[in-house]
Amino acid sequence: MSKTPRHPKRTRRGQLKGVNWFRLAHCAFFASCLPAASWAEVPTTFRESGKLVDLEGRPIEGFVNLTFRLYPAKDTPLGQAVWEELIPVELINGVFNVELGLQSALPAELKNLERAWMGVQIDNDTELSPRFRLSSRTVPFALIAGDVQGIINPGGVNIGGAPVIDEAGNWVGRTSGLEGPAGPQGPQGPQGPAGYDGIDGVQGPPGTPGIPGAPGAEGMQGPAGPTGPQGPAGADGVPGPAGPKGERGDAGLIWAGEWNGTRAYETGDAVSYQGSSFVALIPNSFVPPPSDPSIWQDLALKGDRGETGPTGDTGAQGLAGDTGPKGDTGAMGPAGASGAQGLQGVRGDTGAQGPAGETGPKGDTGKRGPQGIQGSSGLKGERGDAGLIWAGEWNGTRAYETGDAVSYQGSSFVALIPNSFVPPPSDPSIWQDLALKGDRGETGP
Repeated sequence: MSKTPRHPKRTRRGQLKGVNWFRLAHCAFFASCLPAASWAEVPTTFRESGKLVDLEGRPIEGFVNLTFRLYPAKDTPLGQAVWEELIPVELINGVFNVELGLQSALPAELKNLERAWMGVQIDNDTELSPRFRLSSRTVPFALIAGDVQGIINPGGVNIGGAPVIDEAGNWVGRTSGLEGPAGPQGPQGPQGPAGYDGIDGVQGPPGTPGIPGAPGAEGMQGPAGPTGPQGPAGADGVPGPAGPKGERGDAGLIWAGEWNGTRAYETGDAVSYQGSSFVALIPNSFVPPPSDPSIWQDLALKGDRGETGPTGDTGAQGLAGDTGPKGDTGAMGPAGASGAQGLQGVRGDTGAQGPAGETGPKGDTGKRGPQGIQGSSGLKGERGDAGLIWAGEWNGTRAYETGDAVSYQGSSFVALIPNSFVPPPSDPSIWQDLALKGDRGETGP
């Protein structure tokens, strides 16, 4: 048995990391294992066996196509094989056994080669490497030889797939020898002695019934039997004559539905009115029951109001309704407080005092001097807080700015930061409560 290197392989059962090929044996159907009279008949096929396992040593199952090629040298380029044959095989526990030469006959020029190399390809993958070496003592050359002269060194002999000589030269075939042709039929032997009595046979079928005998004399009267069950009822008799007509019964009520002031009612008409029912004692119109007991008689009065039952559990939150239309813009919020007055600018320095002159006569009042330089403006006061901007009902598709106020499920909220798609009050860091919806009042009487 020989083993090739690992080789990548994909089968119909999935991607394998690799394939290990174990070459189990090969054997030709050649004449050295037959009598000399058969040597003239040159065989044309030989068998090749092997086993495919994956890298973990597990046998590969399923169908694959194996291509076998013979080359004159180990490194002969692909495509220059002297013989090639493709055989579909089914791998059972990874093992295959094929007969080569059935579809593509081995060429005669193989007998001129001292040795040959066999290459194997699995499906459409590249050919396995390295190739197997076949010596002049092995399969292809024994197939071509019409006769064998001298000593042969086979690794065993198979006939029809069954081993007859093992690799040590021991006969492992049938021990009765080769079967010759059938001889002529011999003469008939003498009569043998009588055998023992056999066992009783099976019961035969019953015979044909005999002729009935004459009837016997009539026997004595037997005792009376028990009374039989009640027979079925007989058919209905003919109807008798009709009896006299009975007196007319009291008239029944005629239900007229809810009382209607525009309808004329007859005696026996029954109506409903404010949860009770009444029957008309006489024909009437425009008289609502039970205003006149001489016209309307009670049938069933409305029951007293029951005591208030306990408050039921709050129902599950209903599905959110469709977003309503955008509300009108709310009124402008009050203006923020004015900032504080800026500081007074610094007054300029007074010029130096000139020397005092002699006191002259009092002159006329001089003209008013020019306006002094404007002092610098004081610092601007801080901006007052912005008022709220009413944005109506919260809308999940709208972008809100800081200070926008909305209503949501009966409460109102103000945005602390710009946001979108965040419904109040899911995040208190985004929406602050303004006015929350009051709790549900108690059930009235």
